[in-house]
Amino acid sequence: MFLQDNSYGNQIREIGGPEVVSYREMMHAYTKVAGLRRRVILPVPVLTPRLSSHWVNLVSPLPFTLARALIDSLTTDVVVQHGTRNGQVLKNEDSLDSAIGKALARIQELEIPTRWSDTSSFKDPARPEPTDPVWSGGKILVDRREAFSHASEQSL
Repeated sequence: MFLQDNSYGNQIREIGGPEVVSYREMMHAYTKVAGLRRRVILPVPVLTPRLSSHWVNLVSPLPFTLARALIDSLTTDVVVQHGTRNGQVLKNEDSLDSAIGKALARIQELEIPTRWSDTSSFKDPARPEPTDPVWSGGKILVDRREAFSHASEQSL
């Protein structure tokens, strides 16, 4: 894998696709590909990273520290600079929608090389790691039980 190849040494490694999109466009593309309803994104006149980070942490599984770093990055354009000095560029020909679809498929198939939970300072020793062998697990087991009763609601 491009990022795990240490032969590049201490160089910048950039990965980009054919499209340049805003964060808003990226969020809308994700909801479309994931089959979710389109979200309303309200622009705010002043970016409040600390408050926004707490909000993201409250409504998502992202830890506060990672949410803060992501919120802070919203003020910086992140566009692959072709021909970077002392760096390598991997140009991905997939469209944004295709890349999102592939990532969602990998999640569905439990082929996730990295995850947000990897950034947590608390590690769960039982959690599978990307380097674990295939035979070690990686199955999602669901225990669903139903019981039917002829008792009335009042007697319950």
